[in-house]
Amino acid sequence: MNRSIGDWGKVAIAGFFLLFPLIVLPNTITNFIWSEGKIILLVLIALLFALMTRFKGLTPLFAILLSAQLLFFALSCFMSGSGIYFSFFGVNGRDDGLFYQTFLFIFSLGLFSYASRKSDVIIETIYKASIPVLFIQILLVVLKVFNLDVVAIYAHGETAKFNDYTGTIGNYGALSYLIMIFYCLYISRYLQYKSRFDLFLIIIAILFIGFLSNRTTFAAVILINLLLLVKYRWIMIPLALSALLFVWTPLGGLKVFKSTNGALERTVKSSATLKYRLTYWALAADVFQKTPLQPWLGLGNDGFTLGQVRYGDTNAIVRAQLEEDGIKGKITKVQKLPSSSKIETLSSLVVTTQAEDKKTNILYSYLIDKVHNNYLDMIMRGGVIYMIINVLILVLPLLKIIKQKDFVSNSASLAIISTLAYYVFWFPFSSVEPLFYVFVVLAWARAYPISPLVDLHKSK
Repeated sequence: MNRSIGDWGKVAIAGFFLLFPLIVLPNTITNFIWSEGKIILLVLIALLFALMTRFKGLTPLFAILLSAQLLFFALSCFMSGSGIYFSFFGVNGRDDGLFYQTFLFIFSLGLFSYASRKSDVIIETIYKASIPVLFIQILLVVLKVFNLDVVAIYAHGETAKFNDYTGTIGNYGALSYLIMIFYCLYISRYLQYKSRFDLFLIIIAILFIGFLSNRTTFAAVILINLLLLVKYRWIMIPLALSALLFVWTPLGGLKVFKSTNGALERTVKSSATLKYRLTYWALAADVFQKTPLQPWLGLGNDGFTLGQVRYGDTNAIVRAQLEEDGIKGKITKVQKLPSSSKIETLSSLVVTTQAEDKKTNILYSYLIDKVHNNYLDMIMRGGVIYMIINVLILVLPLLKIIKQKDFVSNSASLAIISTLAYYVFWFPFSSVEPLFYVFVVLAWARAYPISPLVDLHKSK
């Protein structure tokens, strides 16, 4: 029985909800099931969904860019010599191997086929699903403030008392990013429908972002508020929200952080600071210049770590590690130890330091696995061309829809702009990135509509 693409609306919505366990389920559960099988299952689900839509209404440019993105990444993985298994699944347990990239590729193409006609259904689905997710994250963070976070304690034991406020996500930067995406959604809906409930959600999201005190997310929210000020001819809502964020963050966010679990100390002194970001960027620039395949190809999904092991300035890496850990003293010896499993990125460094008459031996693995600038990370992973392709996927539709004021276009453009800013100091997380790609697909569907829809099977 033949069905039109509109008949698969419920399938598209169901497919989207299948992504939400990545966000809603406690990190403990997703860690338990999120082994090799989980990503293969996601690829199969995305493929089934895409086949149901029969790839109708695809914009050729979008399909070409996504294909080129996957191709350059795959070539970088295989040419780096890190092995087929680790090319597909990653070395350090991150979900950024070829299987994950294939999932994003198939899911994006399949979703576009539905978004080309039903983008309003998709955006409303995301909106309704985001509300319980928002309050689940808030509840868990509140419990964490009072050391009652059963999710984190179950996952990490007593060490959970010293972890950041991460909700079910597992990283406070990723949680801040998720709430920022929700904020883009809520304020776009409010500007179209003027709903008081949406205004309530906006204020809740702003207070939560301020509490989490992630400076990159803070700056990204201010940026999109400034954009809205200009776009809506100095409407007062974004200005008032920015003022609320500025006032609340030091009073509600940093004050609470300071009084619980030493989180303020981590926020100010750790690798979250600009000082360490600059150190990582310098290491990446050094590796880039020594990588043989650049600018055409990178070093695969663990590119920055592999680059440090093969081409990095060992003394610079050690100094960065010691400085981040607050260890002072003269470096007297550095010895590189290969991994017993023969996996390069799992190599270690034994560092001997001397402070006055005391010598200390410290064992370090190559823990700096991300540059903390996604543009540099993409260069490390897939090369300069790969990075340019990724940026084009975000920027091309943005240029066409940025002036539009409907709910879908506004949400998508704000999500892309805030993400472009976020990527200057952070990188994608597999628990949140699929949700962002839904907004990217919506942006392409609005920017490059096909009328009439092209049916790739009509010639058969």
